[in-house]
Amino acid sequence: MESLRELNKMCQKKDYKKVGNWMARNITRDMALPISWLLLHTPITANCVTVISLFIGLAGCMLFLIHSTWGFLGGVMLLQIWYLLDHVDGHIARYRKQSSVTGIFLDYYTHHIIHAGVYICLALGIFWDKQEVIYVLYGIITAFSVMFMNLIYDTQKKAYEAWIVINDRVKVSGAHAKVGEDRKHSWQILRQSFSYMHKSMEIHVLMNILTLAAILNLFIKEGEIFKWLLIFYACLIPIVVFFKLTYRILKKIPDKEFSAYAELFKEKIY
Repeated sequence: MESLRELNKMCQKKDYKKVGNWMARNITRDMALPISWLLLHTPITANCVTVISLFIGLAGCMLFLIHSTWGFLGGVMLLQIWYLLDHVDGHIARYRKQSSVTGIFLDYYTHHIIHAGVYICLALGIFWDKQEVIYVLYGIITAFSVMFMNLIYDTQKKAYEAWIVINDRVKVSGAHAKVGEDRKHSWQILRQSFSYMHKSMEIHVLMNILTLAAILNLFIKEGEIFKWLLIFYACLIPIVVFFKLTYRILKKIPDKEFSAYAELFKEKIY
């Protein structure tokens, strides 16, 4: 078996220090490598790691139902392990040359389940503690809003596929729109603020916010900080989803991104 340094070259994504979120680039991918090295000594497959990580993530979500200090701490610890294993499956797939569309599909599917599951279980835990139905409503609003946000990207890819099938081939015009061009204009502060709000919803950011909240929960009234986090996200996420969806439709972002996307495959398509 190769050393960790050799394994790093074989298992990591190309430019893995440049692509992805900050936590993945600087922490998680490197931390996952020793675990990948150990599992590569076993017959376990990449898809099997993905399924195991899904159950660990779901167990973490369900610990929020307990609504206690140890329930919160246990929940966030399992979520951190889930996120770590979320990188291990990719390492194994690349090393064994088992990368597949099915594996990528399964990986994305688990992300959606865990992301929504965190809010639902957190809301139910608060409800059982407070006996106030409003928290169930907060959980439903937040979970559905997260799913709607994910649908923006998933349905866009489905639209790409449908457009290719309908037109039999992709025609790319000479002038290719750059999606990020209009970011240089006015409203920079508003755009940046919106970007930060959007990032706070991402699963790896949420996971770390919950970890910090679980630690703070040791020193303040039990469960109070999680209650306000749920209310915050129940208010924030529907607003972000509405404006992001409206912006992408009015600015025809899917069309612009599709032109750039199709250009990558122009030679193969023709």
